[in-house]
Amino acid sequence: MNRCKVLMTLVLMTLTMLGCQQEQSADTPVVVPPEKIVQVTVHTVEPRAITETFTLPGHLEAWEDLILSAELAGPVRWVGPQEGDPLTAGQKILKIDTDTLSADYDRDSSDWQVKAQKLERMERLAEKNLISEQELDDMASAVAAAQATLQQTELRLTKSTLKTPIAAVLDSLMVDRGEFVSVGQPLVRLLQVDRLKVFVDVPEKDVDYLHVGDPIELSTATIDQQQAINRSGVLLAVSYAANPVTRTYRAKIGIDNIGHRLRPGRIVRVYFKRRQIDKALTVPLYALVERDGSKALFIEQQGTVRQRTIETGAVIGDQVVITSGLEAGDRVVVKGQQLISDNAKVMVEGI
Repeated sequence: MNRCKVLMTLVLMTLTMLGCQQEQSADTPVVVPPEKIVQVTVHTVEPRAITETFTLPGHLEAWEDLILSAELAGPVRWVGPQEGDPLTAGQKILKIDTDTLSADYDRDSSDWQVKAQKLERMERLAEKNLISEQELDDMASAVAAAQATLQQTELRLTKSTLKTPIAAVLDSLMVDRGEFVSVGQPLVRLLQVDRLKVFVDVPEKDVDYLHVGDPIELSTATIDQQQAINRSGVLLAVSYAANPVTRTYRAKIGIDNIGHRLRPGRIVRVYFKRRQIDKALTVPLYALVERDGSKALFIEQQGTVRQRTIETGAVIGDQVVITSGLEAGDRVVVKGQQLISDNAKVMVEGI
């Protein structure tokens, strides 16, 4: 009996305590945590002219690359300039068997002069009818033959001295003094480097943007923080037929090479203009966010941001052209956009 009284007392006490707690909870106000406000940076969009470019690798070649060969056989008697020397147009480079050819020229010249003088005397005798017409004709033929022989010897003597037809650099000397050369044997390689040609293989998707006469910019690739060399040039030609293997089109560009700082064979970066957009709306590329598989931006208005789905165009440097979904004057969130959602409250940095 006593045990039942104790149990009843405990139950009554428990119910009394629960009732007090419920009464206390009903009187206590509910605390709502404050809404988190993210600090952001915004960029006001304004239309501006922007140039879309593309970059392709190219390689340099000499404006003229000539290999001069021997036009007659014989030993090399004299070599003047050495490899690496600059040459002016018409400058002598080497001579082949000039001693023998000079002697032949003197002999043939003397023979022609003697026969020419004899012809003059016979013409005077013919005027007095002291010789026959046949004798005069034979002498005239002999003089013509001597003159032809002299001209041939003179031509061979001229060919024995190798001269550069252009102002160039003697890039390679392929024979030594005293060496016997044959007709057609390569003797020297000349490079004209005051101007250079740049060749670029242009993909099919870009070739229609190129026009002969367009100004072109290029720069050299740098190694170990070496300062790049920049040059301006002109587009000279674009091939009509594509390379059957690479399906690219060969573009030829001409540039000046003041100071000969650029060398044939060097790789360069060539910058082409694809098009110009006069009133483009652009935002930094990093301002874009991915939402539900689409690209979006956050637009700030009086401390609240709204998510807006957009369509993008060309990417130029760190800027992307927005083709749809953006208007001039919009305040785009460019910092803090990853921490916010649609209709969120924000604090604009600097305000």
